[in-house]
Amino acid sequence: GVFFADGRILVAMTDATQYMEMQQEKTKIAELQNLLLDMSTAYLEDFQTRREEFVQKSLGEIGAILGADRSYLFEYDRNNQIARNSYEWCAQGIQPFIQDLQAVPFETISESLELHFEGKPFSIPVIKNHPDLEMRKLLEVQGIQSIYMYPIVEDGVCTGCVGFDYVQSLRTFSESESLILKVYAQMIAAIRGSQKRQIELKESQQRFKLLSEVTMEAVVIHKHGIAVDINDSFVDLFGFSQEEIIGKDLAPIFHPDDLNMIRGKLVEEYAKPYLARGVHKKGKEFPVEIEARNFTYQGEQLRVASLRDVSQRLATQRHIEQLLAEKETLLREVHHRVKNNLNVLMSLLSLQAARLEPAAAASLDDARNRLQSMEVLYDKLYRSESVDSMGISAYLKPLTEEILELFPLGEKVKMIFDLDNTVLSAKKLGTLGMLVSELITNSLKHGVHDAEHPQICITVQSAESTGKFGVHDNGSGIPQWVDLHDPSGFGFTLIQALSQQLGGEMVMTNDNGAKFTLEFPL
Repeated sequence: GVFFADGRILVAMTDATQYMEMQQEKTKIAELQNLLLDMSTAYLEDFQTRREEFVQKSLGEIGAILGADRSYLFEYDRNNQIARNSYEWCAQGIQPFIQDLQAVPFETISESLELHFEGKPFSIPVIKNHPDLEMRKLLEVQGIQSIYMYPIVEDGVCTGCVGFDYVQSLRTFSESESLILKVYAQMIAAIRGSQKRQIELKESQQRFKLLSEVTMEAVVIHKHGIAVDINDSFVDLFGFSQEEIIGKDLAPIFHPDDLNMIRGKLVEEYAKPYLARGVHKKGKEFPVEIEARNFTYQGEQLRVASLRDVSQRLATQRHIEQLLAEKETLLREVHHRVKNNLNVLMSLLSLQAARLEPAAAASLDDARNRLQSMEVLYDKLYRSESVDSMGISAYLKPLTEEILELFPLGEKVKMIFDLDNTVLSAKKLGTLGMLVSELITNSLKHGVHDAEHPQICITVQSAESTGKFGVHDNGSGIPQWVDLHDPSGFGFTLIQALSQQLGGEMVMTNDNGAKFTLEFPL
């Protein structure tokens, strides 16, 4: 006011309602901020054991500051399309509704869900004026005049909401209050997320414990060689109790000479199985196979290892190797004897042919040539590392040389080989060798005998699971009357039979000489 000399007083008055409201909101915001700060501190200090208490208490404290009559937390079950009231706080004299709101259909609250699923808050300042009859009926039954609900978003997905009901008065929320509630909703989301992770972690621990107990293999979890946990099979395998192992160095369960190797595997985080010598508590040594992996548990780097006694497996393996060596020796002896017997037969055929007329002698010579291919095969198998298979090149080249030596024309023939490194079984090689013998003999007798520069090309190539075999000479070609499907002589009959034995069909053409090709499965 202003005083004048004549005693009058001039008084100016201003409506301070708006100012008082602003001050009250500032005070309320400050209280909310302090509350959230205290809540976050308390949560960080003891969140493992007080989650439920924290959520329930925080709903009451923040509801009281906001002047709400009821505050709550809803969870959204998208699989069953229902909302469930999980926590509720009510002011004194306000009726609780948590038991009645355990399965609210999504269609009843579709208006709020639409905003929540977009990450936006939902509010109705005046319920009685709301146009959605279903929503209005659900809220009026609870005596609600105003409502405000903020979504809880976890990993980008809305999983629920926190809400505030006003039963005794109408209420609107300022932007500052909405921002504070957004922080609170984020805090609740963090709590729920950590709770889920703790539950998942606990379930994972239980599954691992169950798995480690029922497995027949010894399992140990350790950190830098110091045991953290072991299963019952570990106790059975090494004879040490859990008390004797957990928290101790694992070195005593291994042979001293293997420790440097094992520590090296640990340093390089080796993940493949390897062998070492285990030592039982009573001193008995035995071979163990170790397989280990690193993993992180609650921020700590650990290593889990499975150990199995392979004494029986190694003994069985040695026995099998011994049997295989004996079998290989026996097969080599069989190959050697078959080769010698074939030599005897070929010698007898040669002696007999020398006493016969040319036509009959030629038949015996053909028979001897066919035996020649088998003799070469058995000789190569006897000298090779493998007794039941061989590379095509290692077999066909020496065989061809042996055949050429039997014919006067042989030294003039130029052989061309186009052979890959395909390995075939002895059975298939024998069949292929007889085919080569028959075709080269036929070429020397009837094909290249008149050629100025006789040559014969042998091709064997493989692609995936198919082999392609061919013999091509530069002779006079195949007479038109020859038909492989209706052969008139024993030679072509044998060629057709051998081709079918390999699983293919021989194709005969003239291409600047006779050309025979065959595709067969490897």
